[in-house]
Parts: sequence; C-alpha cells; structure tokens
Amino acid sequence: MNKKISFFRLSLRKILESFYDKIFAIVNISLVLGLGIVVISMGISFIKYKNYVEENSQYLYQMAYFKNVNPIDETINNIITDNNKESRLIYKTDLEITKINDVDITSFELKLELFKSTNNSFLMPKEITSNFEVIGKTVIEENEIILDYAYAAMLGEILVKEYQELLGDTFRIGDSDYEIVGITSIETSQKILSFMDPGIFANYNFFSNEGVLESATIDYNNLDEMVLDYNLYKTTEIQIYESIDEIKETNLASLILSTIFIALGIVISLVSYGIIQSSVNQTFINSLSFISILKIIGIKNRKITIFNFSNSVVLILFSYLLAIPLSYSINFIINKFVDSKAIFVGFDFEMFVIDYKSLLISLGVAIFLGSISFGHQIFKIKNLNASSIHLLELEA
Repeated sequence: MNKKISFFRLSLRKILESFYDKIFAIVNISLVLGLGIVVISMGISFIKYKNYVEENSQYLYQMAYFKNVNPIDETINNIITDNNKESRLIYKTDLEITKINDVDITSFELKLELFKSTNNSFLMPKEITSNFEVIGKTVIEENEIILDYAYAAMLGEILVKEYQELLGDTFRIGDSDYEIVGITSIETSQKILSFMDPGIFANYNFFSNEGVLESATIDYNNLDEMVLDYNLYKTTEIQIYESIDEIKETNLASLILSTIFIALGIVISLVSYGIIQSSVNQTFINSLSFISILKIIGIKNRKITIFNFSNSVVLILFSYLLAIPLSYSINFIINKFVDSKAIFVGFDFEMFVIDYKSLLISLGVAIFLGSISFGHQIFKIKNLNASSIHLLELEA
C-alpha cells in the first residue's frame, strides 16, 4: 500500500514539475482550438440562419394562383378541400367606388374587390408569422374596407393628408358607405405584391354580388407540398407565382456554407495535434530517466502508462479550458469589426455567436487527438528498453 502511495505521489510531483514546461504548448493549443470553435460556430450559425429565415419568412411558403384564360374556381376548390389549406381568395367585381368622404373620385374608376378567407382575416397565418402588418384592423366586418398601401398613398395625395389618416374615412359604393378600417403597411405591401395585385378590399361574405374569382393565395406547410401542387397545376391555364427556387437556393447555400465552415473548424482544431504530439513527446523524453528507474524497480507498464496518461490529460484539459474564453474573446473582436446584421439585411440575426455545440465538437476533437497521442505513448513504453532509451536520449 505504501509503495502505491509513494508511486502516485512521485508521479504527481513529476507532473507538477513539468507543468511549467507545458505552458507554452497549452497556450498554442488553446489558440488553435479557440479559433476552431469560432469557425465551427459560424458553420452552425448558417444552419440557424436557414431556420431563422424559415420562421420569419413563412410567406415564402405561399403560392398564388391567377386566372389566366379559363375560370380557376374548380382548381382552387380542389387544392383547398383536398389538403385543408389556409387560403385567401380575391374576387373582381363591377362595384365602383364613387366617393371618398364627399370627394368625387369616379374619374379614377376604382373598383371594389372582395376577399374570402378563414375567420374573415385579410392577412393569412403565414403572413402574420412573417410580421406582415395592417394599420388598423385585419379582420373585416360588414360595411368595412381595407386598403393596400399603394391605393392609400394615392388617395392621401388627393385629400392632402397622410395615408394613415384615411382610417375612419368612408367610401361610397352604390347607396352604401364603407368605413376604411385597415391599411397595409409599406413593407407588407411590398412583400404581398409578389402574390397579389394592390386593391381596395371588402369581405366577400357580406356581398350578394360574388364577382369573378381572380386569384387565390394558399399557405403550404413545407416545400414538398408546394412542389407537388406546382407540378400538378403548372401545365394548366393558371398563372402560378411561387418562391420554390428561392427556398431551394437558400437551403442549398446554407447547407454548403455550414458544411464548409464546420469542416474547416474541425481541420483547424486537428492542426493542434502537431503541438500536442510535440509537447507529449518532449515530456516523455524529459521523463525517460524517471521511467527507466520505474522499469528497473519493477513497476509495471500499466502504471507507467497511467503516469504518461496523466501528462496527456493535463495538457488537453488545460488547453481546452483556456480555449473556451479565448474563443469568446476572438468572437468579441470579430463582432467589433463586422456587423452581421448589416450583412443579413432585413433580418435581426447575429452570425458571430459561440454555439455550445461547437464547444462539444471541439472537446471531441481534443479527446480524439489526446487518445491518438496517448496510444502512441503506450506503444513506446511497451517497447522501451536500455538501447531504445539511449537512442531516444540521443534524439533529444
């Protein structure tokens, strides 16, 4: 028992004595691992960016079907009923808007359009998720009107007022007055125009004159559903507006960039193997006389291996622990000089953020490299004899 205690105490003292010699190697390894953590985090950020875009640009998972030549009622009804999808149908009417307040606007030949959607809401679920906004109300009741920004800006010029001040004003349509209760924001108008024309809309459910179905915007759950319907109906006489290629390009670009940066970060981390191996070898050579004495007095290779293993653990552990604050420091410096929000215009997204997964990947790389180095040392110890010790001392 005393022999075991003295062996471990002696080994611990040797490890502590050689710790000062390892400081330079620990700093170098930690710098390499820290840089690897930053690069791997960038790769993970590209995956996050893809998910972020999907969450904040749900409107991309919409397709708009426009009447080209033949009526589209049957086709749209099939799409909606077969898949139980959310939709907004737009009907053209002959109902003319003659006045706004007491101002005659018949010369502009403005026609009322009707929308039909779930819960009487003009904005669809994926548009709301994508932060589309309506100034005022989006759920339209009887004798209420919602304006697209383009029309609101034009009417604001006529009445010499800001377009937001049109809320509460009234349109005369036939013998009835309709209150303006909602106006799409500028940003919403810009986005929504890719799927429908600007217009002046009332709720379809409160009109007996149904009009002609002109277009339909439909929400899809995923890209596969979009592609399926697009391939099914693109050969018909319906004009389809979609973002399938844009979604595919975003997904592919994110996948390629994330793969490149994660692989590059791992390669950078692997570079530290040379420093690890060099330091462990140097420690091994410096400990040759101690190891020789241990072998002479009959200490088994297994125990000598534990001593060498402890040296490797100390090197890897301290290097990794130091790499963590260094990676955050490198990331902080990058953020000082690079504004990731300016790169991703329109998205409040931080690219340069240390992700915990990168810390785990770096730890896995460090353990892997330490294991290889340790395995090499086991082989050396097993084959260690008087002649090999002499040769190793000459190499040192």
